[in-house]
Amino acid sequence: MAFAKLYEESEELRDAIEIAKGALLADAVTAAAEKDAAEACAELTKIGKARWPSLTPAQRFARAFETNPEIAKRAHRRPGPSTSFPQPVAKMPLVNVDGVTLTPQYVTETNVDSLEKALEQLRALGRQKWPTLSEAQSFLNAVTDPENAPLVRAALHRPTGSSPARQ
Repeated sequence: MAFAKLYEESEELRDAIEIAKGALLADAVTAAAEKDAAEACAELTKIGKARWPSLTPAQRFARAFETNPEIAKRAHRRPGPSTSFPQPVAKMPLVNVDGVTLTPQYVTETNVDSLEKALEQLRALGRQKWPTLSEAQSFLNAVTDPENAPLVRAALHRPTGSSPARQ
């Protein structure tokens, strides 16, 4: 009875329960889609073994994938505009030539307010992520890395104030 009373009074609780119901449905749909994709891949592998036994397993699968577009659609679902992917939370450890594992220490601060700070941040990220490359190459890699897009935008930001009068 206490839960019923709380449920009636709290709109946040009702919203949270609806979200949880939707998450369970989404998980079930995802699991069904993954199962169907695995079955389609197994079917493509079987077709490849039967039709092209002299090829390597990868070549057999590729041929079966190319010649059976309906099964291929089930095996591989292309991401759509509303597809979301989980953000990576951990980086793989770096291993140097001697086999010593280095713990990655990345700079995560991307809220910069000046060009100089953004460029310095990009240099630091490049040195940390690619320590064996030259400074120029590590900086170039940091600039072209999609994870650093906010910093690059900050570095390329032009002032929004009015321009000087023309002479």
